Amino acid sequence: MKSKILKLFIGILIGVILFLIWLHFVDISVISLYIRNIRIPFAIVALIFYLLAYFIRSLRWRLLLHRVQPLSPAKTFLIMMAGNFTNYLIPFKAGEFMKCFFIKKMYGARVSSTLPSVFIDKLFDTMGIIFVFLLVPLLAVTLPSILNYLILTIVIILLAGWSILFLAIHAGDKVVKMLKKIFFFIPAKFEARIEERIFIFVEGLAIFREEKKLFFPVFSLSILAIIMDSLFFYSLFFAFGATINYFYVLLGYSLIYLSYIIPHPPAQLGSNELIMILIFVAGLGVQTDIASAIMLFSHFLTGLVIVIIGMIAYGYAGVKFMTLINKGDNIYD
Repeated sequence: MKSKILKLFIGILIGVILFLIWLHFVDISVISLYIRNIRIPFAIVALIFYLLAYFIRSLRWRLLLHRVQPLSPAKTFLIMMAGNFTNYLIPFKAGEFMKCFFIKKMYGARVSSTLPSVFIDKLFDTMGIIFVFLLVPLLAVTLPSILNYLILTIVIILLAGWSILFLAIHAGDKVVKMLKKIFFFIPAKFEARIEERIFIFVEGLAIFREEKKLFFPVFSLSILAIIMDSLFFYSLFFAFGATINYFYVLLGYSLIYLSYIIPHPPAQLGSNELIMILIFVAGLGVQTDIASAIMLFSHFLTGLVIVIIGMIAYGYAGVKFMTLINKGDNIYD
């Protein structure tokens, strides 16, 4: 409990520092003027695209989850947003485990049986790297060095994740042995239980071995979600009266979304604003104040949506808010 609170405090402190760094680059009075003159209809359209993007992702996760625990589209969406809410407040991706905890609490399904669907679901979120690789040379943009390091990190994570998935499908026993070696420190009396959970997890990863036809709809929903993301951000540019090439937005927002693979401060405080400057200002040449105004408004809008729907989801599942802190990423079968 104390260690989790300490992590949360450190995360907030880092976020505050990043936010102060961002303030050094912008003129708050100009940003405030942009926000006061926002065109509300376009902001509403943006919000619709944002919700559609996550609803589409929830449909993708539902497909991956159906063998273990069939869920209605509405319930899947609520549970996914509860996980996003957790990630929003607690760094280190605790929300991915909380999704499994919600299903366990509501339906009794074991965490080890639902966790593979979460792993695969997040792996397909890296499909945005396809657009990055296609658009950087086509648009002839030069990205700052730090963004190249970010892309390299994402590629490494992508390759590691897809390698595990490939091995689980074609050589599951090797993955089981590898994971058993990783957990060598587990006391002997728990060895049988851990081995059982590892086996269930690896078998869950091999979903495409038995259901090859599932790959295409999962892939298609992933691409569609990325397009909805870009239309959300593109609509925000219109809301602020800014003109930009749609493909710049597709490239830029794909990079922003991919950056979420790396842990952020709670509520993404400061990190979103700095990443926006790195990508859209330093990389794509958008004027600093307009880019910052769009991100600041986007941050407020999406944060509000995540918190409201997340709290509704927590109430619906009967999970107390303090479970965020008490459970964190320590969830067991």
